[in-house]
Amino acid sequence: MSAKVSSVPLWVQETKGFPVEGFKTAAGEQDDSVVFVAHASAEYYRAGGKVGTYVRSGFAEWFLRQQQATQELVMLQPSKAMELWKAKYDARIPTGMNAELWDITHVFANVTALTARDVSGNTSAFASPRNPILGHLRAGLFKHCQRIISEDNFLNEHPFFIWRMLSILSAVCLSCNMISVVPLAFKAHMPSREDVLMMPAKLWQMASARRDIFLDGDLYDRTFPGSASQLRVNLRYLLYIFCPLMNYPVLNKHDLKVKKYEHLRRLSVFAWFTGPLDGQDETIHADLLLDTACTCWSGHRLPSGQSLGVSDEEVLEFFTEDIVSVYGAEPFLSRLRTTLEATEGRESDYLPTMLREMSRGLVHPAFRAHLETSHVMELIMHVFRKMLDASLLDTDDMSMHVALFPTILPFLNGLSKDAGVKDIVTLLLRKYDVMTWISAGLLSCARLDATNTTNVSEIIHTYQSMVQQLKRRKSGKADYHLLVNSLRRVWYGTLATLQQHTYPSPEPWTVPFGARRRSSGLPRSCRRHGHATSCRFRLMGALFLIPPVRTVSRFSPVPHPHPQRPARRPPKSRPPVSRHHGMARSLCSARFVGGRQQPCPVRVRNLIAALVA
Repeated sequence: MSAKVSSVPLWVQETKGFPVEGFKTAAGEQDDSVVFVAHASAEYYRAGGKVGTYVRSGFAEWFLRQQQATQELVMLQPSKAMELWKAKYDARIPTGMNAELWDITHVFANVTALTARDVSGNTSAFASPRNPILGHLRAGLFKHCQRIISEDNFLNEHPFFIWRMLSILSAVCLSCNMISVVPLAFKAHMPSREDVLMMPAKLWQMASARRDIFLDGDLYDRTFPGSASQLRVNLRYLLYIFCPLMNYPVLNKHDLKVKKYEHLRRLSVFAWFTGPLDGQDETIHADLLLDTACTCWSGHRLPSGQSLGVSDEEVLEFFTEDIVSVYGAEPFLSRLRTTLEATEGRESDYLPTMLREMSRGLVHPAFRAHLETSHVMELIMHVFRKMLDASLLDTDDMSMHVALFPTILPFLNGLSKDAGVKDIVTLLLRKYDVMTWISAGLLSCARLDATNTTNVSEIIHTYQSMVQQLKRRKSGKADYHLLVNSLRRVWYGTLATLQQHTYPSPEPWTVPFGARRRSSGLPRSCRRHGHATSCRFRLMGALFLIPPVRTVSRFSPVPHPHPQRPARRPPKSRPPVSRHHGMARSLCSARFVGGRQQPCPVRVRNLIAALVA
């Protein structure tokens, strides 16, 4: 027996006939044959009952005809079909055997999914008055769906009913997202964007508390094999469709609490993390949800680096309660590695944003011991390195600088804070050359004439504090020399590049030297001599370095005249003597550009002073 109907459910409690195993039993399989799946009530499963029993052939043929008639009713008479669906729902036995309700819900899911699939990506087709989904919305589809998923016991219903409802919700969200111009006859019945955003709020809350029903081996999954996977697939698709509706520039605490996005971010992480359980295709689909999760947990920081949505403390709290304690640090990083490896090789617009938000959570102390062993650190730094190289090739394109440095510098700073040089900081200095990024951040601020230099200042202050602590510790000599050597290599080029740039205003980068001599924080000897070079030249030269670039432009760092020859320590009894003393003196006191004297960048001078103080 064959017919052009797929995934037809068969709700029976018969005990005579032929066994269900004679049919295909994979729910949701799309082909031209009839798929029979026998279901029973929730109480039947809780009592230990199994799927199947027996089905009579004559009953199966009758049931197929009934399904086809219902499908025609839903397609051609949406108002009448909606009234029938509402009546079946009102007459249901909560969490019981509701075969007729499940049948018509299944048909509605098929019709709405077919409609959405046929016109997906075509906004004009969605807005056409002939689109069946508009007829269903006018008949009350949106409000009826909202009523069903808002019931407290919705997730206690049979899993088939749940996943078919998730499919209908996906079609509704897709329609509301695609229809920009609504025909006048349907305008009064079309839900607003805010209504759609609020509709699944309670569903997010209930589903995040009942993640057990989405796991293999659950009660329903044991008695109805494949139900957990189907629930995960439909949840994943709903989250993917719902995501474009959330295009707010910033998510605030109101969104997290009132719209239940705090539960949505838990579900997004869960849907992403469980992707590999459902095959390779679902793993790829799940990878796309990581950006949604990042936006929900991070509040979508603006490119300027300001976090106007969710604070760093709240992000770390979320990672502690909902990621580290639920999935574990190592499994989470292993799954993240799979995603990064999959997205690194292809062009991805959301990758920089995703990394920016993800990095706010990866500074969690639980991840520090596993970042390198899981190869996540290597993958992240490789992506950042490619972005930096691309930005250096085109110094006139500032978009990459805006996206890159509010990401990498807070990430490196977070890993460096409250950590000893022996562990992650040693790795950052030796393998990933963190001072390169500090220097590049300084140069980027100069290129952008940035007024907000918090990201650069914070990481510099972190390493300044580290230097001072190591200098005071007797056992910190080796670590101190490691840090100083990493600073020393190409300081000259960075400083010279900063001096070559013409600053439009005296703040925050430039200020006349004499006006700040007392308040600059310079040692007394430096203030007496009137220039920073009176400090020990060797340490002043160890402050900056530059990224290794092959291209030369007006913003490319000037190479050190003798990169392999370290400056010698001067005698203590007299001022330092260096072959570059005159050059450094002129750089640190004033510069001439176009016949006009330019003051030294005050931030550079202050940082030099703080390092050698």
